[in-house]
Amino acid sequence: MYFKDINECGNAHTCDLNVFSSFGQATCENTAGSFLCSYPQCDAGTYKIGDGPCIECEAGKFKNASGDAACSNCSSGQYSTEVGATSNVCQDCPLNSHSPEASDNCTCSAGWIGPVGGPCSPECGTSGKTLGSIRLVDCDVNKCCRVEVEHLGQWGTVCDDEANDFAAVVACRQVGCPNAAATQFQGFGGGADPILLDDLNCTGSETELDACIHRTWGGHNCNHTQDWGVCCVSD
Repeated sequence: MYFKDINECGNAHTCDLNVFSSFGQATCENTAGSFLCSYPQCDAGTYKIGDGPCIECEAGKFKNASGDAACSNCSSGQYSTEVGATSNVCQDCPLNSHSPEASDNCTCSAGWIGPVGGPCSPECGTSGKTLGSIRLVDCDVNKCCRVEVEHLGQWGTVCDDEANDFAAVVACRQVGCPNAAATQFQGFGGGADPILLDDLNCTGSETELDACIHRTWGGHNCNHTQDWGVCCVSD
């Protein structure tokens, strides 16, 4: 930016001689009878906008070389809290969390809860909550959901015959809600996939429903009005 005299150059809001970047003071240079407002070239970790001073890269960004180019963004699914980063310090978001580009933090993904930046814990009683070979489906406002299990690549429902609150404890533990207050919901209904488990008899200490006593996979004498559900309600 050009000015007609040194005083105007020095006093102009856009080129203040008292403005310092980390690489030195702004200067006014005599060029062809007028004065040019200029700032030193920005070093790594900083950038400039127009003729302005060098600015540190914001958190979620970095710049590993000198010059006036913009800072690079951390990718989506990554974050960085460092300001003025001179190298790629972006880190992957914790498990079950996400972020947009140029982010300084991550937030828990759908079905997971926790503070900004994690760790993220399962949000119990959430439709579509899947963990391994078990999932919760069609959860209601009371966080009671139909239980569906997977066996040999096929998803299916569980019949409520013989199932009890001990089985509910196991189901909630298996889906990632070990500290939930677990109760069963007989006759939840609504399933369309095959009925895969029946006569489920658990002690409550098992780590998964398959470890409980039950009929052979796929063997049952039920219909979908007897589809079994659980209520996994976090404290």
